[in-house]
Amino acid sequence: MEEVLLLQTEFTPNNSAAMQRRGELVRHVLVEQLQTLLPAMRARSGIDDLSVMGKDGTGRKTEVPWTRIHSTSRSPRPTEGWYLVFLFSATGARAYLSLIQGTTRWDGMQFKSQPEDQLRARAQWAREQVGPTPPPRWKPSINLDNTRSTLGTSYEWGTALAVEYDLDAIPSDDEITDDLLQASEWLGKIYRADTGLSAPGDSPFVADAVNATAGVANPRSREGGFAPRLTAAQRTAIEKRAVNVTTAYFTSDGMKYEVEDVGSTESYDLHATKNSETIYIEVKGTTAQKSDIVLTFNEVELHRFKWPHNALAIVHGVHLSGPPDAPVATGGTLSLDALEVKRKSASTDRVSIQHG
Repeated sequence: MEEVLLLQTEFTPNNSAAMQRRGELVRHVLVEQLQTLLPAMRARSGIDDLSVMGKDGTGRKTEVPWTRIHSTSRSPRPTEGWYLVFLFSATGARAYLSLIQGTTRWDGMQFKSQPEDQLRARAQWAREQVGPTPPPRWKPSINLDNTRSTLGTSYEWGTALAVEYDLDAIPSDDEITDDLLQASEWLGKIYRADTGLSAPGDSPFVADAVNATAGVANPRSREGGFAPRLTAAQRTAIEKRAVNVTTAYFTSDGMKYEVEDVGSTESYDLHATKNSETIYIEVKGTTAQKSDIVLTFNEVELHRFKWPHNALAIVHGVHLSGPPDAPVATGGTLSLDALEVKRKSASTDRVSIQHG
């Protein structure tokens, strides 16, 4: 952590020797160290699919690099859900361990901050789930000294609680481990409190849309209502099955695309290329045969900016077997559409489309 902060004083958006070393630290060295703590963090939080990733910019280097600990099902991308993250201030004066939410969205060309009022409202909601008296070291605000872009500011708006590590007073590994375990416990509380139907600060349209489709991936129960909501493991199994079915189609002899799974780092799932042609593919999976599919703001914007080089792959009729905590997903029928999204709505974050 100290070395990353010192390298911040040599920041350049270009891939200099200092920035190469910074990237090695946040994307590999720190990640590998944190992975050794995942079993303890999973036990403390009750979150069984915690993972670690780091980022310092794609192409040009970002002013505020980070390494995050996240649920692969609840926060598959850094723009989504709640997670823990080490953030390094632009000046190198301090680092933070932050309990934070996804604060940006992809507009097709760059990441942009979500509205300040929404981020602050969600952060306040998260603090209420943690409890009234967090330890004094944990503060509800951070200062990243960000001047070159708005991303650092959005991290500040989206933070619920954070502990500060000054360059001249980096604590011991044991102290940082204690902080991680405490923060993972709070992350588990937030996950248990979050119904997944809406988030504080979201527009009423979002809540209505998500509530209306909350049971989409579940077959109807015999009593006529929706079956219980899917577990995190079941959702992950369906998503992976849908990605595998879609990848198999695009790499088949009839298509012959080279396909890369970019779902963990981008606002879409698959990047397919053939010669000079590129297709940006969003993948949705469901156990239903016909249903409404909800697209987030990021997903709609992707299709709007990338059209006609975009595709929406819906794999419906996925079959789940096995116990809820260790499911197996098989089958599924692929429906493929090239969505034309030309008109931007300033008042909505998600749209619902019907397939089948």
